[in-house]
Formats: sequence, C-alpha cells, structure tokens
Amino acid sequence: MGAWVDAARDSIRIVLDELSATRSLALDDEFRALAEEPHWSQLEGMLVDYSFARVLDESHLVARLEGPSVESGMSAALLSTMVREIWKHVKTATTAAVALSSSPEHTVAGWAPKWPESLGMDVTGTGAGSLFLGFRATRDTQPEVGFVDAGFDALHTVMSDIAEAPQYLTESGVTDEIAERFPDDALRDSILSAVYHLSPTGRRGIAAVTFYGGGASTHPRQPATPLTPSIRKALKPLIDQPFSQGSVASVFSGTIRAVDLDARRFVLRGVPEVGAVRCVYPATLDAKVKELLTSGKKAEVRGSYLPTEMPRLVQVEGDIAVKAP
Repeated sequence: MGAWVDAARDSIRIVLDELSATRSLALDDEFRALAEEPHWSQLEGMLVDYSFARVLDESHLVARLEGPSVESGMSAALLSTMVREIWKHVKTATTAAVALSSSPEHTVAGWAPKWPESLGMDVTGTGAGSLFLGFRATRDTQPEVGFVDAGFDALHTVMSDIAEAPQYLTESGVTDEIAERFPDDALRDSILSAVYHLSPTGRRGIAAVTFYGGGASTHPRQPATPLTPSIRKALKPLIDQPFSQGSVASVFSGTIRAVDLDARRFVLRGVPEVGAVRCVYPATLDAKVKELLTSGKKAEVRGSYLPTEMPRLVQVEGDIAVKAP
C-alpha cells in the first residue's frame, strides 16, 4: 500500500486498540456499550478517510469538493462539469508549460504544440460527505516521441504544482514565498491562472475545492489549503494584471501558440535570443490573437516585463502587429 493508506491504517489501529482496552475494563454490558460508542463513531468517519487515502495513493491529483451541492447529493450533470473543468485547466497549463519549454526540439518557431490522444485522466474514486475525485495520467505503452513524452512529464509536474500552489495563497493575495517555489514568472503565472479558474465561485453550491498531489508528492500529515470564493476574489487582480510597476518595455516577435482564451494568455515562440515568452493580452485583442493563431503568421508584440535576466512574462500594451516577412 501507499503512504496515505498506511497512515490511515495507523490511525485506525490506534482506535481499535483503544476500543479493545475499553472492552477489557468494562464492568458490564451496559457500561461497555456506552464506553464503546465514541470509538465506533470515530471508526465510521475513518472508513471515509480510508477510502480517501486509497484514491490519493492511486492518483496523481485529487480534488476534494465541499458545499451544499455535495451534501445534498451532487447531480450527474454538475459532477461531469467539474471533471471537465479540472481536466481542461490542467491540460491548458500543461500545454503552456511545454510551449514554454527550453528544449531544443520545442523552441523552433514553427513548432506548434498539439495535445496527443494518448494523454488523459481517469476519475478513480468518489466518496460520501465531501466528494473526492482522483485523476491519474495515462499514456500508451509505446508513446510517440516529441510532445507525448514532454507532455506526459509536464502533466505530472503541473498536477503536483496545482496541489502545492494554494499553500502560498491567502484571502489577501499571494505570499512572497511563491516566487521562491516558482521562480519562473511565466510558469508561475500559468499555475496561478489554473488555480484561479479552478477556485469555486460559490454559485454552484461548491464552497471549497481542495487539491492534493497524489502518491508520494505530498505527505499524509501535511495540511492542504482549500480554494474558496474568497481566494478566487483575491487572485483576480493578479490574473487581470500580473504587474503594474517596475516593468521594462520592449518589442518581441515570434509565432503565437498555446492560446488560453479564458485567461487571455498565449505563448510567443521563436523570439530571438529569448526562445518563448508568455503574454497577457486585453479583451480588445481576442479576435487578433485568434487570427494570428490560425494563420501562423509571425506577430510583433509590444509589451512590458519585470526586469529579470530573461523576459518570460510579458504584458501586452497596444496592438499586435503582423511582422513583415
């Protein structure tokens, strides 16, 4: 068994030992029944925890949902929607991570990231009370070269990062420590964008969503931070405008790839002396971004970035021009 099930079993053994000791000290059947009741109640709760532990051990990412919709029995339609949204934003963050990769085979201007059929996620378990969904990355036994291998590795990393990132969030915003854990501005923005969109609005009867890295990526005793409507609200200014002060203006040219229409982000690839940058653009450029993505023409982007050794996250300012051949 895995670490999560082992920890759950240790807790159950302690309660069983206490129950056994209570029985041996009981003076009569009536006293024994009263003394045993708290232990039985505790064990009933542990059965749910044990089921949860099994899902954690068998999954790469687990989402635990809480709220009125769960308590009243979540509808199949809402459950399907939640699963689709989790998969969608994990997939989007993974595609961005691969597009931002510095690997030589992924930095050429003409390389366009595509999602292969051999990557996916499986729901591996649910439970009563709070609902938990386990996702496990799968691939063919003989995967294709290129994006499949890079995407599979990135998928594992993204699932682990989504589970870890909430510990750096508060109802006031993001802590300074997150930059130490995720030093790459572009990848940090990608993970925070996924976390923002996976945070509940409260309108569907979901009050909190807690993510856990499955398997050995997190320790059973390590508390996880739930995502709530308050966390989502605190993240919104950062998603809308990643930075506003201390930035440097410049012009970047490359090919638009890995567009995230929800977050209004894209990756500009083949940028001279840089490789790839993640760009944040306003709603007024939606049509232009789609057009350039479809046409494959090189774009010229004017924007600002934080003064680092290498630009990675760019906030687009003004229009996006088609670069002359």
